[in-house]
Amino acid sequence: MNPNPPDPSRRLFLHTLLASGLAGIATSVPAVALAGPRDRVASRDRNRSTGQSLNSSAASVEAGPTEEARETLRSSPIGPAAVAAERSLELLRKVPGYITTLIKREQFKSGAAVVPHTMLMKLRRDPFSVYFKFIEPHAGREVLYVEGQNKGKLMVHEGSGLASWVGTVSLAPSADKVMEENRYPITMAGLEKGLAQLLARWAKEAPHGEANVRQADKVEVAGIACELLEVVHPTSRPHFPMHKVQLLINPETKLPVRLAGYGYPARAGAEPPLMEEYTYQNLRTDVALRDIDFDVNNRSYKFK
Repeated sequence: MNPNPPDPSRRLFLHTLLASGLAGIATSVPAVALAGPRDRVASRDRNRSTGQSLNSSAASVEAGPTEEARETLRSSPIGPAAVAAERSLELLRKVPGYITTLIKREQFKSGAAVVPHTMLMKLRRDPFSVYFKFIEPHAGREVLYVEGQNKGKLMVHEGSGLASWVGTVSLAPSADKVMEENRYPITMAGLEKGLAQLLARWAKEAPHGEANVRQADKVEVAGIACELLEVVHPTSRPHFPMHKVQLLINPETKLPVRLAGYGYPARAGAEPPLMEEYTYQNLRTDVALRDIDFDVNNRSYKFK
């Protein structure tokens, strides 16, 4: 127990201050969706101007490309990678939920250092629910989102420091301060939505050609000898937001262990810069997640 808790007026002041802006600095909520930064900004701007909800945007991604577009994709050079991604997606849609340790690496500014974020993640398909507990950095931070609950907002609290005095803060998934530290909103979190968006993007890219696919076995990630499927667009084009995308799959479970996207190198022969990478360690699908796993009143959580 804190022997010197802040008085109510200070607590109210801090809550108002953080909720109005500073809390966004402390809400790095990861997601997986291999679109380029131009798509992320454009999507957010469209949502602002048209009033389209982020959940509606997520639903359109899940609907996926038309059957004709799928056939074009399967018969394109990207086909082998797309078939593997479709197989994983089909399996994930049969899984009610999972628990994993997620390591997220994202770049927001060219040349900036990419800082890994490691967190425990719980995800449930129906209703779509996500819980994160940060391991490092920001140890103890918890973020919770349940579709259709909490007025559609994130529930966030810090594990330590000044912000921890405030308790739980609610924030819109698309709030500017949230999106400053995230390439995608929490409504797009998880392997299923990430694969769905990846396949939708490949379906748009396939008719343009100019794609090379590399496959390799026994590429180690998180202690697992994975199957690698790598799609490379050699030449920068407006319709190719990523230079290279890597999908690494556990050959036993047929589920992804890592998804990564790289931008175009600054010059010929240079290494392509990492834009985003999501690694799922110790993925467990044999879990029965309940409502209490996504409830701020869960006694094992620290929301207050």
